[in-house]
Amino acid sequence: MQDERFDIVVVGGGHNGSTIAAYLAKCGLSVCVLEERSECGGGQENTEARPGFRIDPHATYLYGAAAPGFEQLELAKYGFRMVYYQSMAGLVTLDGVAANLGGRFNREVGLESLRRFTGTEPVDAEGIFMASMGDDGMRDLLRALFWTPPFPSDYEIEPKDAPWWKVFRQLLPEFWTDRLVDMSFIDFLDEFVPWEPLRAFEAFAAWYCGAHPSWDGMMLPSLGGTLLVGFGSGSPRGGMHTYAHAIIRSAIANGARIITNAQVGEIIVKDGRAVGVQLNDEASFPEKTVWANKAVISAVDVKQTFTKLVGKSHLDASFVQKVRDVSLKGGSLFVLSVIVENYLSITEIAISSQNLFIHLVWQHLLIQWSFSTHKPEMLTRLKVLQS
Repeated sequence: MQDERFDIVVVGGGHNGSTIAAYLAKCGLSVCVLEERSECGGGQENTEARPGFRIDPHATYLYGAAAPGFEQLELAKYGFRMVYYQSMAGLVTLDGVAANLGGRFNREVGLESLRRFTGTEPVDAEGIFMASMGDDGMRDLLRALFWTPPFPSDYEIEPKDAPWWKVFRQLLPEFWTDRLVDMSFIDFLDEFVPWEPLRAFEAFAAWYCGAHPSWDGMMLPSLGGTLLVGFGSGSPRGGMHTYAHAIIRSAIANGARIITNAQVGEIIVKDGRAVGVQLNDEASFPEKTVWANKAVISAVDVKQTFTKLVGKSHLDASFVQKVRDVSLKGGSLFVLSVIVENYLSITEIAISSQNLFIHLVWQHLLIQWSFSTHKPEMLTRLKVLQS
């Protein structure tokens, strides 16, 4: 097959690669996406673990429901649909108290649960803002937090003039005080949320959704991570892979070319500039060269990009060392999908939780993970949980 030339060559057809391809193609550029596997989508994958049972093994929650890309890329036009949930969260205390916290489309269920356990009109950190801002206001706040380009590094602004605080003051002037800017999320919870189990729940949710709840001055970004899930309050109909399909259809409709089974062996560099890629000998078109007039965009991780695809001969030694020093061993959440013949009652789930959760997680850790030197601490914690 003859060599080809495009304005942009994207290495990797996962979520990031296919999304940037759709945007650039819509801008009128010629774009080629090269995906190693037989299908694009990356972590937006569905798996049929057993016949008739489909699960999302990787990306599970749709954090990006407030993103402008849904409208800009017209994903609904290309088949994207959501299934919304009446309840997105709940908690169980150590003494067995269960509370259904509801969700964006059913706030009253959560408030009623909290009334039962607090004896007063409850205060829910997410609920304060969900109820007061409405859908449009929350979308504006989340876009200011997560979809606003950063200021140049040499541009200084007062923290209270950050885009998200400007939107916050506009939407919620009755809640505004200068003290909020310096607060951690834990400070905020201690002051405004009276029920300890809910404070612990929301702090935990913030921890795995974004900014750590104990960081000073990060109250709103920390809360914002939990609001992302609350705003989505659902999943793509048909699973996460249907979300990927909508993005890919948008890219193709706007003129992008997508080639699968196309493992890149090298990013070609001339005079300090990436000018194309060469496929390896295992690709569908072995050793084919795809040239880029404007840019090569890598949507694979930083270590593979610079140490394998670009190669050390084109890079400064100090830069290569910085790449090697990057840790890709960040925290991860364990998702357990359980297939049962009949729905379990809340009582059965509570009674069986130690066996269903702790025991299976423990087995998975022992069988699937290769432990490094820092893992014994986690093993100790799990043993405590088991006991």
